[in-house]
Order: sequence, then structure tokens, then C-alpha cells
Amino acid sequence: MDTQAIIKSCLDDRKVSLEQLQGKYKQLNFDAEKAFFEESMYLKLGERHSSKYRQTFLNKQQLCKEKVAMLEQEKEPIEKEIKVLEKEIEYLEELMN
Repeated sequence: MDTQAIIKSCLDDRKVSLEQLQGKYKQLNFDAEKAFFEESMYLKLGERHSSKYRQTFLNKQQLCKEKVAMLEQEKEPIEKEIKVLEKEIEYLEELMN
């Protein structure tokens, strides 16, 4: 196998990995935004319904807050790996030229 074929194979592998990670990151980002919205919603509902449902809404708000934190934590290593793959792809493309 020649060098160009090896480089192309490496490049193709990284592009596939990048697409998969970007899809996962996009979904995590959407889920985090949704949880953040729900957290705000439950805060407002808790303020509106001060007696009967307040504690229920505050509990749900807290769960959403924890979910946002967890999702943000999940996104960090994926974001880093995406940047690494982008640099690898850039380098491999330079080698192809």
C-alpha cells in the first residue's frame, strides 16, 4: 500500500469519527438547552403557584438544574475531541496535497 492510500484511509476514518462526535455533541447541546428551558419554566411555575404546587415545581427545577450540569460536563470532552480531530484532518489534508 502506498503512502497516499494510507493517508486517505486515515483521513476517511477521522472524518467519520468527526461526523459521529458532532452529531452526539449537537444532541447533547439540544438536550442541555431543553433542560435549561425547563428549569426556567419550573422556576416561574413555582413563583406563580406559591402554595399547592410550589415544592413540586422547585423539585423539578432542581432536577433540571442537575441535568444541565451533567450534560454540560458530558459535552466538554467531546468538544475537545472534536477540536483534536479537526486538527488531525487539517494535517492529513495538507499531506494529501
